[in-house]
Amino acid sequence: MASEDPRQSWAAPGGSEAGSDADTPAGGQPGDAAGAPGGGQWGQPAGGQWGQPAQPGQPGPTPPGTGGGWDPQTGQSYQTAGTAHFQPMQSHRPGIIPLRALRLGEILDGAFKALRHNPKIMFGVTLPVAGLLALLQAFVMYQLVEQMEYDYLGADLSVDDSVLVLSFLALAINMLAVPLVTGILTVSVSRSAMGKKLTLGETMQLIKGRKAALLGMSLLVFLISTLPVALPFLGGFLAFDVHPGVFVLVLFLTAVAAFCGIVYLTTRLLFVTQVVVLERQPVFQAIKRGWLLTRGSFWRLLGIYILASLIGSVVASIIATPLSVISGVLAVVSLTGSAALLGASTVVSLMITIPFSASVASILYIDVRMRKEGLDIELARAAGESA
Repeated sequence: MASEDPRQSWAAPGGSEAGSDADTPAGGQPGDAAGAPGGGQWGQPAGGQWGQPAQPGQPGPTPPGTGGGWDPQTGQSYQTAGTAHFQPMQSHRPGIIPLRALRLGEILDGAFKALRHNPKIMFGVTLPVAGLLALLQAFVMYQLVEQMEYDYLGADLSVDDSVLVLSFLALAINMLAVPLVTGILTVSVSRSAMGKKLTLGETMQLIKGRKAALLGMSLLVFLISTLPVALPFLGGFLAFDVHPGVFVLVLFLTAVAAFCGIVYLTTRLLFVTQVVVLERQPVFQAIKRGWLLTRGSFWRLLGIYILASLIGSVVASIIATPLSVISGVLAVVSLTGSAALLGASTVVSLMITIPFSASVASILYIDVRMRKEGLDIELARAAGESA
């Protein structure tokens, strides 16, 4: 397999070099592939031509005098010679997904295959962050239970500053470390789609120069996505002096509106991480680009991502729930042992949900770009050149 230029970009069709960074070689184009003569940007035709001449079993230009189209029953394109018959074209599949518009089953199957294709990256990169979060959760649980004082009227919980510090530290890790991990996993999944298995060093080289953008993106997307949370507070403030029934109704309606707003914004910003890492766009341009990519696909993306999240949670709970139950029982006997099992349960959950969610989001990003921008042609070309 040919070595890949770590500066290779997945730039959008017609994109300028504004999204490139210091990693781009002087005088070169961000999308140039190493050793690829005339290579264009990902999603753009190379040298004015859409890919190389078709190989057997691969899609290519339609010869003169023939027709073609899309068969909705099979989900495949076809070419016709005359008008009597048509021959479905086989999808090119160099990696974990076929390079064409994907079905639901293929997206979920591709996410699981991404985990199996490069487990050292998918699980190895996630483990340190999952372990640290689990350790913090175990400490918080230990401190809360240890500080609990019982009296005749019930449980009187006194919380010191250490619990608050640990809780804020866990929140900071979720805000800072998890996006970095997701960015690394995105690179691995994108290369697995072309049948490439990266080492940790190669993956870190490909993400070079993107870490600060990932952190800025995470903070900005979090602020944007949580803006609707202010609605219930605003509604409660405005309806504070009215009838109690109206006050409750206003709170309920604003809470529903806030929930819908969070879901909408989260879905529309689903691809920002992929744009930052793969297209190497600055934060604000990445948010705009991610918003445009999801336009017209909101309900499909929302449904698939919710289903994938449920599947990931169920798979994680099958392993983590027994540990959590044992942890609760063990708390009566040994507080330390109970906290340790709770931490182990957290590690298992995060080791499954973080890589799986990143895989689904990355494959959805590739799917949307194949549908809208013909990225499948460039992926097939790149996979053939590096084979």
